[in-house]
Amino acid sequence: MKKGILSFSASLVIVLSAFWFWQPSTPQNLASGELSKKEYAIEPIELPTEMAMSDEAVNVEKEPKGKVQTVTTVYQPQGDQPTKGDFLKAAESFIDKIVQPTSEQHKVQTFKDKEQLVDHLNQYAASDVARYYVDGLYEEKNGQLYMIPTELPPWIVMGEPTKLAKINDDHYTLTQENTTDHYGNYQIKLSFSQQGEKWIINDVQYTYK
Repeated sequence: MKKGILSFSASLVIVLSAFWFWQPSTPQNLASGELSKKEYAIEPIELPTEMAMSDEAVNVEKEPKGKVQTVTTVYQPQGDQPTKGDFLKAAESFIDKIVQPTSEQHKVQTFKDKEQLVDHLNQYAASDVARYYVDGLYEEKNGQLYMIPTELPPWIVMGEPTKLAKINDDHYTLTQENTTDHYGNYQIKLSFSQQGEKWIINDVQYTYK
């Protein structure tokens, strides 16, 4: 008897560094202004994930004449409610795609200007969210797009506890509290809205303690 085996493995790579320093105990959102430029420091950090995974069920049915038929099905949660893993994946995808491949001179290889990169990121985040981070990380010079020698913002740390809250069927928030050398104690809250079959980030809020 043969078994169909579906294995899942997930490893998330995310980078956390500092954009700027906020005022203590003050919530800040994306309308707070430009990001200051700091020393360039981008190093990948492998972290465990808590993303939800599908379970596999194997049903075995006997056919006539002694033959055995193996039917493999994948378990699907009842209803269309998203899981915390869906939002963690969306958050990771955005911060991963915001860092584009560059040359030794920090010239972006794929996009010519900020608008092209913002359009690309719209599949993960609303335009104002994408533009906010692009403006802080990139600059245009001589008709080309360059990554600024700066550091990445505080973000969701995969493998650390998060809180998922449902506002309504089309609006969820994902919140996490972290402590880092760069930022001290901070809280990050990502707001998600549904766009077709995807969940995109439509707001980011930081609170520094």
